[in-house]
Amino acid sequence: MLLAIREHIRGWLAWIIIILIGAAFALVGLSSYMGPSGGGQVVAEVNGTDITRDQLDRAFSQRRTMYDQLFDGNLPRSLQEELRRDALEEIITDQLVREYVIERGFRISDRDLGAMIRADERFQVDGRFSPDHYRRVLSQQGLSTDRFEQMMRQQALLEQLSRVFDDTAVVTDAELQRAVALRYQRRELQYTELDYQAWLDEVEVSDEDVAAFYDENADAFRSPERVRLHYVVLDQETVRDRIEIEENELERYFDRVRGRFAEEETRWVRHILINADPDDAEARAEARELLESLRERIADGESFADLAEEYSDDRGSARRGGDLGEVERDMMVESFEDALFALEEEGALSEPVETRFGLHLIQLDRIRGGSDVTLDDVRDEVRDELIDEQMGRHLFDLRTRMEELAFDWPDSLDPVAEDLELELRESDWFTREGGDGIAQHESVVRAAFDEEVLEYGSNSDVIEVDEGRYVVLRVAEHQPAEQRALEEVQDQVREELKAERAYEKARDRARAMVEALKGGASLESLAEEAPALDVQSPGYVGRSGDLPSAVLREAFGLPRVSDGELVAGMTDLGGGRLAVIAVTGVRDGDPDSLDEESLAEERERLRRLAVEASIQDFLSQLRAEANVTIHEDRLM
Repeated sequence: MLLAIREHIRGWLAWIIIILIGAAFALVGLSSYMGPSGGGQVVAEVNGTDITRDQLDRAFSQRRTMYDQLFDGNLPRSLQEELRRDALEEIITDQLVREYVIERGFRISDRDLGAMIRADERFQVDGRFSPDHYRRVLSQQGLSTDRFEQMMRQQALLEQLSRVFDDTAVVTDAELQRAVALRYQRRELQYTELDYQAWLDEVEVSDEDVAAFYDENADAFRSPERVRLHYVVLDQETVRDRIEIEENELERYFDRVRGRFAEEETRWVRHILINADPDDAEARAEARELLESLRERIADGESFADLAEEYSDDRGSARRGGDLGEVERDMMVESFEDALFALEEEGALSEPVETRFGLHLIQLDRIRGGSDVTLDDVRDEVRDELIDEQMGRHLFDLRTRMEELAFDWPDSLDPVAEDLELELRESDWFTREGGDGIAQHESVVRAAFDEEVLEYGSNSDVIEVDEGRYVVLRVAEHQPAEQRALEEVQDQVREELKAERAYEKARDRARAMVEALKGGASLESLAEEAPALDVQSPGYVGRSGDLPSAVLREAFGLPRVSDGELVAGMTDLGGGRLAVIAVTGVRDGDPDSLDEESLAEERERLRRLAVEASIQDFLSQLRAEANVTIHEDRLM
């Protein structure tokens, strides 16, 4: 696979690499990889490159935030470990791919990089790239121009690699027909739902049952250990507000970067085209004579736009009065461009100009850019850029000072807050599973429950919770875990036991119904037994629709049924509900029933799956050939 990639690399920009490789950038943040990895314990090495705990914490923290919303902030420990491992694997994968790209000499020119940035709509105002807006957007994201441009260059290199996967995937007609038959298959089904609540009245739970369950699961009924913190935050915004730029510094920096702020000249142009065969001298002479007469009429006051609409053979621009819009250098054929940029005043007319398309009469409509800029023209942008350039040094100095103060005064954060003029903040209560605000960061939670901080009351080390954002904390209050008394939780235990036993009764009924269906019974007759159930008979359905997704998954996961036969199954709908399903017919999808657009979409879907499989093979081979060491004892 690697050899195939080396042989086929060409071009850039394909979508599929983002699915597997770009996921690491989306979840972790490109900037985490592009600069120095920062301090912190090494959790893994990839071909001699360290992956630090700080990197892993940032990756895990962002991924955890998404899952916390699903678990209402109570993310299970087992899932935390799984997410942390996934985050590390994505960092490793990204490092391996970046090494592959760099080692094979992929390059993005400064010109191509600049074109990518100028074309990005996020940095445009009224449809044109704005350096000021560019700086402002990056500043809001805490990025310098150098860092962002490194990120863009890295992304473009990865997209160069991606093209080979996209180019080599082929889907045969036979594969397409098989896929359509399965994807557009329809199945005839019936189903009924069983809700555990229908069996609650049949369930009894004694006091002895409650006490036994409580004794067996005592740890489940403990109030969790929790803490509340005092902490201070040092971040880029704090540093930015404190950086003072002297005028002479600003002038020296501007002299160094002046060329970047000079706007490239663009010209709005109109033309009248008269078609003429390059090999027909007579036709060209007639075209020239016509354009010269039109030039005289325009000079005498007639409208260029009106004459273009009447005479121009370029009917697209003729309808707009000959307007070709905004033109930069290297956009037009050479003779046309030379004539256009030789015009010095807005409204000026060229002599007739020959190109392979015919002869043109060109009018310079207006000019934008092209003139030099002064410091006063771009003072704010230059100041912001210089501040960004100096921020790293200032932030490093303040972080170093923060470390010294937190270490020298381990029993209080007041000296840190006062010396660095930082706000002393207070968190809400949170547990070892984390919480809201500052407690959403795994590194903060780990530090808060560290023995030195929790038991001995010391300040923590400086923690980088996000890129360029540092925290020092100490425990303000601590509440140890406590066993909740049986009397306090007995009602909760009783309800849980009743629900569990009622669900088992519902499940037993569902299993019996499935066996009866396999023995020849009808779903309608089975549903009449107490408690009575409603039967849904939607007939033939596809893989998607208004039915519960679990019902469709089970129905299409059952074995293929022959005419006159029945297959049955059951599935969990969640919330204590189950479904029993009977499938009585199957109709395969017919490629002839799809229009060309639908067939093309299906072929493209299959091609993408093939590309994804190729990428997986490529990544697996990269990993197999790499020297990767993971320090398991340092991951949590």
